[in-house]
Amino acid sequence: MGLQIDGDLRVDNIVAAEHPNLVSLAVQVRNSGIQTLPSINVGYYRGDPSTGGGEIDRQLIANLAPGATQTVTGTWRVAVGGEETTIFVVATAQDTSASTQRPVKVYWAPFNFGIDAYSFENKDVPKDLTAETRTFLAESGVTGWTASALSSFFNLLTVGGGVCYGMANSSLVYKYNGGLKPVPTKTTYQHSISEAQDALIRYQWASLVPGSWAMLTSLANSPRAEYEKTVAKLRASESVMHFFYQDSGRAVAARKGELVGAHQVVAYKAIDLGAEQRVYYYDPNTTTKVFWYHLAVAQRRRSDGYDAAEDGTALGTHASRPWRHRGRTPRLPRDF
Repeated sequence: MGLQIDGDLRVDNIVAAEHPNLVSLAVQVRNSGIQTLPSINVGYYRGDPSTGGGEIDRQLIANLAPGATQTVTGTWRVAVGGEETTIFVVATAQDTSASTQRPVKVYWAPFNFGIDAYSFENKDVPKDLTAETRTFLAESGVTGWTASALSSFFNLLTVGGGVCYGMANSSLVYKYNGGLKPVPTKTTYQHSISEAQDALIRYQWASLVPGSWAMLTSLANSPRAEYEKTVAKLRASESVMHFFYQDSGRAVAARKGELVGAHQVVAYKAIDLGAEQRVYYYDPNTTTKVFWYHLAVAQRRRSDGYDAAEDGTALGTHASRPWRHRGRTPRLPRDF
């Protein structure tokens, strides 16, 4: 009679509408004996259970045949502020057992996709926003040919990339100051495009100068420094905006085949597995909410930020904070 755990413990993000602290812990259990194992208990622990490690989750395998394997997944509800621990997994069946362990660090902020994110995608927002832009400029004291030129320029930007800056920026501003929402009684997720789009223009504009500055200053920062800055925010339960841009002028294709020139997302979780650090985002370009990048540990150039897990292309990044609209011209950031 025998029991084995094949390979390493796999640690992945769980995307849940109102539970950003969930992480999956998966192992592959194999019956290496010659008899069917009718009942296998698989326990997941914070630390060694033989010395007091607390149980995270427990799963049961029934009737595992000789030579058969089964993937067993537990759910880790990570504490506020994150956790740094060694995860132990122990499988037991009758008089046989197997175990594995892995150091894991998880940091997260309470950004809830079913509350704080938008229910629509960037591509769904109308691209001709001339009327909204002119209204915004008039409120800011900009009229005449200047307003016409700026609204045309702004439309070029939205046609090229939409209002991802406005969506990411406003989602964080509204999270921490709900009274600024277009409909304060609604969550951000409950807002329709028509209800949200005027404000999206304001927050898009409020992000343009800080965003451009962030992309320029990130050229002097290492990926590790940006990752550590992000982790510090997450440990304080604060989400943080990231700006992505093309690396060294190369054409970089995103998951949907789009060209990434400058894109803004919201980082809400980081998983550190030692050899690999992952940062997970709310991406306004998709409502699937599974977009993530991992840190380029083997740094090639200082301008390289995060490598796309999907296609291996390199992007630069910079961490920032949300910017409220403060009049015609947003202030240049001093804390980048």
